[in-house]
Amino acid sequence: MKIPFLLLLVWFLLTGCAQVTVEPTPTASASNSPTQQACWLSPLTGQCGVEDAPVIVAKIDDVAGARPQRGLNDADVVIVEPVEGGLTRLAAVFHSGDPGVIGPIRSARITDIDLAQAFGLPGFAYSGATTRLRPVLASAPVQLIGAPQGATGYFRVDTHAAPHNLMANFANIRARIRDLESAKLTVTQSWSFDADATAGVPVQQVSVRWPSSTKRFTWDAAENKFRAKVFDDKLMTTTCCQTKLSHVTMRTVLIMKTDELPNPYGSSTGARTPYPRTTGEGSGYVFTRGRMIEATWKRTTVNDLPQWFDSQGSPISFAPGRVWWLIATDSTSIDVTYPAPSTPSPAASTE
Repeated sequence: MKIPFLLLLVWFLLTGCAQVTVEPTPTASASNSPTQQACWLSPLTGQCGVEDAPVIVAKIDDVAGARPQRGLNDADVVIVEPVEGGLTRLAAVFHSGDPGVIGPIRSARITDIDLAQAFGLPGFAYSGATTRLRPVLASAPVQLIGAPQGATGYFRVDTHAAPHNLMANFANIRARIRDLESAKLTVTQSWSFDADATAGVPVQQVSVRWPSSTKRFTWDAAENKFRAKVFDDKLMTTTCCQTKLSHVTMRTVLIMKTDELPNPYGSSTGARTPYPRTTGEGSGYVFTRGRMIEATWKRTTVNDLPQWFDSQGSPISFAPGRVWWLIATDSTSIDVTYPAPSTPSPAASTE
């Protein structure tokens, strides 16, 4: 029985994995029990978290050659942003857990600077940037811990072809954050969470289509979460300390409808790089607890999380858990599938 143990030991050494991220339930407050203490509730998930942990925002590839990605189910928030060619790329926000290995790591876009500041002064993991964007990144209010700042923590794998094979050891790149105190999660307003709220219309699935990318989110009532697909295929990811793949899931899906700003930095290949506006206000949708709420969003500055409101102007509460935040522009289409209406049973005869 020594071989399985050695294999397990090798896996831990290769991944650098420290823990398996779970979705904890807040403990009872100290007033209810002298032996229990209230946990710190994350403003990003509404679940127990580690208040003093640093935040890392990592750029994750989102094309066929990048799949399966690593660490997506360990992120507190995953932002889906449009890039050139009608494709999408992910900005994964890690705070509550240690995913072990994340990736594939890809290059930065100007939108990332606007998005990352919603979480304070996080570490920013990326593979590179265009020549014109590099000085902008260098002066941006983020802590650069990408491959351009040194190879420590980054490595390539033979399971993916280049350029989709650059991975990052999470513990190693976290150790490169120069100012851990500033990298702590700071949000001016947290999201609101309520596991028992019943607002919205029941839905079965929502499909979000960019010109060259499609995400589908199907409600799983038994698991009380949405399950993600890319086109019609399950979106899978590795999870810390597990060799098998897991289906990517989330509790809440936010769709931010917005317009595009002129992008002065562009792409080195000459392709048009979208620059979606993520501040100000606009319309959108909140999908949570298997329901859809037509919403408006407001984000006053880049230092704020977008706040979401219903048609009456009241804040919308999310189900506690992982959040996916999708950015939809004029070239994005959104289709919602509703549950089939139940057929009433024939009335019993009274004759």
